[in-house]
Amino acid sequence: MDEDTKLLVGIRLERCREDIATARLLIREGKYRVAVSRAYYAIFMIATAALITLGISRSKHSAVESAFGHYLVKPGIFAAQNTTYSPDLSHCPFRRRNWPTAA
Repeated sequence: MDEDTKLLVGIRLERCREDIATARLLIREGKYRVAVSRAYYAIFMIATAALITLGISRSKHSAVESAFGHYLVKPGIFAAQNTTYSPDLSHCPFRRRNWPTAA
């Protein structure tokens, strides 16, 4: 991997770490909807970084998801059960139906 690619991957990984840290803070503050958003972007950044290591660049979220499946899941680099962008949150105590409603 050349130095420019290493730098780009490093930037994506740092953004991922920042989004995870922010999500944790938001959860502590009870801001679950925004925390889920930050967690999603952490997943997007790590998926983008993984693709960059293969020389693949996508900008749209749907294109990243598709490329991740094609280049990393199909070949068996990542297990399919660990790679969904839309997890089943039915067991989560913070799922949407439990959020407070606006007054």
